[in-house]
Amino acid sequence: MNVEAWLNQLIRWNTRFITPIVYKTKFSGEAIVFLGGGTWQLTGILAAKKLGLDIVLIDSSATSIGVKFADHVLIRNDFDIPSILQYLAQLSLKIIGVVAIVSDIGQLPAAKLRNALGLPGIQPDIIQAFIEKSKQRESWDSAFLPNPKWRSFNNLNEATDYLHHTNHFPLIIKPVDSAGSRGISVLQNRSDIDTALKKAFQTSHAKKVIIEEYIHGTEFAIETFSHKKNVFVLAISQKNKVPGTDNTVASELYTPTYSDSVLKQMTTLVTNALTALNYSDGPAHTEILLTPKNECFLVETGARGGGFMVADGIVPLASGFDLATATVLSAIGIDFEFQPPNIVRPYLLRFIPSQPGTIKSYSGFDAFNDHPNVLTSPIVEIGTHCSNPICDAHRVCYLLSYGNTYEEAKLHADNGEKIIKFQYE
Repeated sequence: MNVEAWLNQLIRWNTRFITPIVYKTKFSGEAIVFLGGGTWQLTGILAAKKLGLDIVLIDSSATSIGVKFADHVLIRNDFDIPSILQYLAQLSLKIIGVVAIVSDIGQLPAAKLRNALGLPGIQPDIIQAFIEKSKQRESWDSAFLPNPKWRSFNNLNEATDYLHHTNHFPLIIKPVDSAGSRGISVLQNRSDIDTALKKAFQTSHAKKVIIEEYIHGTEFAIETFSHKKNVFVLAISQKNKVPGTDNTVASELYTPTYSDSVLKQMTTLVTNALTALNYSDGPAHTEILLTPKNECFLVETGARGGGFMVADGIVPLASGFDLATATVLSAIGIDFEFQPPNIVRPYLLRFIPSQPGTIKSYSGFDAFNDHPNVLTSPIVEIGTHCSNPICDAHRVCYLLSYGNTYEEAKLHADNGEKIIKFQYE
């Protein structure tokens, strides 16, 4: 994957749909700190540069693509706040904001750094509930919002004992603080208890897991932007899942096929969920389940845009909203003329899941360089060793399409998938 070529292609694509955000502040010499500079952070970094801000990047890898666009770079294997503060002091810059774009792991360090520097933005006590799912569940229970039945454990023996004595299967076991479906298992019975708990505890940074009832239904992702405590919906995506992954790994996100009344029920629930977490400003990516009886249940939320082309592709396409620029302006405390987005374009985002083997070659992508209705790109390099999909990272490419109807968008994606080929060895 040539990330710079992909980025240029994405910018040209999004320019067709985005309505520019109007703001009055002019910048000269100010800087913003980004925690993380991977592929899905790039649109935010470029938005900040376009505003005229210097970029200070804190990342664990010197080969991160964001390094090429940053003015100052600190490479660290952790987000140690005292070390970062010492580095920033040496730069003698006017730091006016800290942000972790489309990154769960950077959210709490970013909030702590903002707090230490006296900068605007969501503070650590609020962010904690976004990165630790048990705290989310507690807040939503207190607000009488629809949660699955759940319990959390920070002790392996206690979690094991609970599962050996419960009769309520199936259950979902997951880390309280992971993203991208990592470490999640669906437990149908007691036969895989040890394996599921081991995976969840090993994936959790906090070494804590949550066990919750399995809700049968259709999953949705709802992208929002909060502005002065008002929640605005940017996109509602219905999900299909990769077969054989216990409905944990998404294969498609697309314009919903449900009635307006059902969609209104979802957006009301998401608004109430974010309000219960005291989230006042910035992007959020929230997942909910809709049962066959049209009952909604909260899955989880993150104080960030969705990764894997959700924030970068779906939001601009579906609503015309410049989420990257809005997120940066919010992070530096600059007000702007907020125009509530209008969701107008049916879309489909499809992922091609990985297969066991090593990527030998791929082809077909050049056919879409100037396609008016399809944006596609590989998201792996030749030589990448792949496995069967068990989390969202196990994808080899995406196709984002749109049309006048969902059926038209799907037809564009179907035709595109016939052209794209991956060769494994």
